[in-house]
Amino acid sequence: MYKILTKNGQLFAFGLGALVVAITLISILTGIGDDFGSLAKEEQLQTTAFNAGIYLSIALVIICALAMVGFGLFHVASDLKGSMKGLAGLVAIGIAFMVARATASVDREGPIAETMEKFFITDGVSTTISACITTVLILLALAVIVFIFSEVRNFFK
Repeated sequence: MYKILTKNGQLFAFGLGALVVAITLISILTGIGDDFGSLAKEEQLQTTAFNAGIYLSIALVIICALAMVGFGLFHVASDLKGSMKGLAGLVAIGIAFMVARATASVDREGPIAETMEKFFITDGVSTTISACITTVLILLALAVIVFIFSEVRNFFK
């Protein structure tokens, strides 16, 4: 299976994407035809002609995410010793996230409080969002430091 996907995976993906586009176009053209612009605003909002494309796209994203996780776990399990650096990096990112979440505070003043109320954001969600942003900033800073270090090292080689 792996060799087949390595050789023809992009062709399969392109063909599947083209099939989804064709099904979506057929659904739209048979559902509303060329008259969508002439429909009343309420009728445009209630049409179901786009549902096939939306549902097929969601299904493709879910299938791709499951395949990505599945193949990743398969390769980690098949070469555990070679995957140790990647697993250590994943653990380090997890630790950075947990530290960022433990130190995150909830700001309940000003326009942020209004936005949190408007979108029903709880304190837990707010701290998780803050921890995600902090983790991304930490990873960005580490990437810049490693980039500069590697360039300086390559200059003196």
